[in-house]
Amino acid sequence: AEPGEKADVLREVLSAIAETGPEDYAECGEEAVAAAALIAAQCPGGEPVTTAYGPKDPLPPLPADLRPLAVR
Repeated sequence: AEPGEKADVLREVLSAIAETGPEDYAECGEEAVAAAALIAAQCPGGEPVTTAYGPKDPLPPLPADLRPLAVR
């Protein structure tokens, strides 16, 4: 995704998982955990994500309104 679209991609992944119930199988569970970790890394006191498997360029600052969605 382009830099300006990354927040939208994270929002879509987190919204999809938030709509599942505890008895539902979530096909995007791993993606949701990764999205939440990327958001948490940008919270005050969060540790930057550094991995050889991640994007080459750092994520742009993400909107703070993603944080409550990541917690869900």
